[in-house]
Amino acid sequence: MFIVSAIFPSSRARVLVCRRLDTIIARAIQALPARFARIALLAGAVAVAGPALAQPAPAEPPLSAWAQVTRVIDGDTFRADVRIWIDLTLSTAVRVRGVDTPEIHGRCPAEKQGAARARDFAAAFLAAGPALLSDVENGKYAGRVVATVSVGGRDLAEALIAARLGRRYDGHGRRLGWCE
Repeated sequence: MFIVSAIFPSSRARVLVCRRLDTIIARAIQALPARFARIALLAGAVAVAGPALAQPAPAEPPLSAWAQVTRVIDGDTFRADVRIWIDLTLSTAVRVRGVDTPEIHGRCPAEKQGAARARDFAAAFLAAGPALLSDVENGKYAGRVVATVSVGGRDLAEALIAARLGRRYDGHGRRLGWCE
């Protein structure tokens, strides 16, 4: 009140200013619960959503594409023309994710024979229709991609394993040999 008296020496001015201040303070006090509720709601939303918003988005979504197989190299590798856009195809080598099969140029006759059986099985499997390549990633060797491969909803890796022509392989670690 002392500041108001110093600024407004007349009693009438003091009364008007004090009434005005009382009105402003009263309105601020009345608005306080609504304002507090809005602030609390906003703070709660930030607290709940904050951690989810802070997580980085995936770098790239998993890719999938239809492919027309042009050549089967061995049980777990083939070449294909992959449709990547309207009227745009890319020829690439594809490594089948999740399986390891014997190598055509193996170290022993048993591996070479197993490789021929796995290759023939994969060729028949892939000839049944267009292959869907999903979860496509760059491979670590030979400029090929690694993908989950399916035809008609059947997974090639699982089919090779079920036919005992391949072994589960996640792409890491040392592969077991095929020669005894």
